[in-house]
Amino acid sequence: MPVNKKPNQERDTAEQLKALGNEFYQKGRYEDAYKTYSDAIKKDPNNAVLYANRAATYAACDARKATEIDPTYAKAWARLGTAMHALSSWKRCIPVWERALACLPPDESMSATDRRLKVQLEEGLKKSQDAIDNVQAPPVVQLTTGPDDVDKVPWKRALVKEQQLLPLNKLSSSFAILNAYRDFSDGVEHMKQIQRNPSGGGFLWFGRTDAIASISNGILRDQRVFHVDSDDWFDKYNLQVEFEANEVKAWIGSGPKMVKEEAIKRLKREGWQSVRHALALTVRAWIMRAFMEKSAGNHIVGSDFYRHALDVLEWGRQTWPNVPKAERGVIFELSFVRTVKKLCLGAMHQRLCHRDADCVFTKEDLAELARELVFETDANPPVPGDPLDAGGYLSFWHHPKGEAFSILGWYHMEAAFRSDEDGDKYHHFTESASYYIQAAEMYPEDDEYYPYYLKIALEAYWLRGAPLRDSLALCKRIRIAIPKMLVFWEVSQMAEERDKSLKEALDWEVEQQRALVEDTKTLDSVVKIIDRVLRSPV
Repeated sequence: MPVNKKPNQERDTAEQLKALGNEFYQKGRYEDAYKTYSDAIKKDPNNAVLYANRAATYAACDARKATEIDPTYAKAWARLGTAMHALSSWKRCIPVWERALACLPPDESMSATDRRLKVQLEEGLKKSQDAIDNVQAPPVVQLTTGPDDVDKVPWKRALVKEQQLLPLNKLSSSFAILNAYRDFSDGVEHMKQIQRNPSGGGFLWFGRTDAIASISNGILRDQRVFHVDSDDWFDKYNLQVEFEANEVKAWIGSGPKMVKEEAIKRLKREGWQSVRHALALTVRAWIMRAFMEKSAGNHIVGSDFYRHALDVLEWGRQTWPNVPKAERGVIFELSFVRTVKKLCLGAMHQRLCHRDADCVFTKEDLAELARELVFETDANPPVPGDPLDAGGYLSFWHHPKGEAFSILGWYHMEAAFRSDEDGDKYHHFTESASYYIQAAEMYPEDDEYYPYYLKIALEAYWLRGAPLRDSLALCKRIRIAIPKMLVFWEVSQMAEERDKSLKEALDWEVEQQRALVEDTKTLDSVVKIIDRVLRSPV
């Protein structure tokens, strides 16, 4: 239905102020830019971009002052470069990163802290240079499906085989990805109907208010379903978020603290129907923002938005523990929270892997969150009679545990690499292999993660040293799973990395079988190798 909006001159004014703030920023007039962004926020308080720009400007202002006080302080120049990059001021970033590097002592005089900072500065410089080279690149990593691939994507292959698989009563990755696709594609179809037409100095909106829920449901079921099928996808998405946020008076531009305060106030004034819709849209918009930022390589922003969403979700469960789902909303159900935790673990993991110096959590924190997710999932199995579709058990129970187990496998792999004691190394590589095997077993054999995680477990065996009978048993499981997996996952975002890794396992298996035939090794031979490991798993 069309929704007639009153003239929105304040939003137009906010856009004009934002443009002026950008101009001030590009000229290095940070205080003027900060004030201008603040004025824009007063006009359009639900515009998340304005808050982000103001925060980056504030950081730049402080960092610039620090460089004036001490021009040789490398970390101040680094913070200035980070702030400039956040506002896409990439050309001006480069001399700042170079100045930061010049402030470091010579290589032979560097401390361990200096060396870590040098790595971060070089990465910052490269990101700014890459951003200039790729300024027209899409903001999100996406699965490209040209004319030759469009029928090979997992959800299309799953759709073809659905009726053959359902009667078998056997778990298949096709069920999870197909239901994720149905949710995601329904949301995208509704999103593409959005229209915003000028009318009497304001806008006349046409659209539906359920698109973001469906799109986010698809991502929560299986994030691999994300794909972009039109040039204006992101423009439509941003319009859809704006439209739905205005309709339900959501707080997408606020932080968790303000959302909690405002939700309590609105509940007293307007009741559950108003609060339920506003909270749902706020949390789902944050989840999608987190997903897109992480996909674009912005792991800091991605992990922060997931954590904001979880902050509100866990607060809501504690604040309204006895309020029925029909009142407080599905977002506070354990199955929903669990899938957000799964995505959050992945984003936090990537942030740690990128060695963020300002990260507020540690590997130990991540491992503890993974253990908690496993415990919570096991403690709350599906209730008989719950309306679960064919892929629901995988998406809401198996996949979260699979992610958690893989995080624990990585944690122990990293611990082994850091240890200087042979006994500790042996223990952690053993634990790593065990967790990666458990991670694999959370997925059906026809899911790409099944052989992929088994391969990383095999690498842990190689690094630790394991009898051939154990390593070859893993190789056999990998070999048997590959053709089943390729039925659905021949084309996927991780196919190139996955296939390279799996091929190494198959090649190694052939070498060892030949050694057994030639009697140069036995099944009890302990094989320990390092150079065959393609990479430390991340």
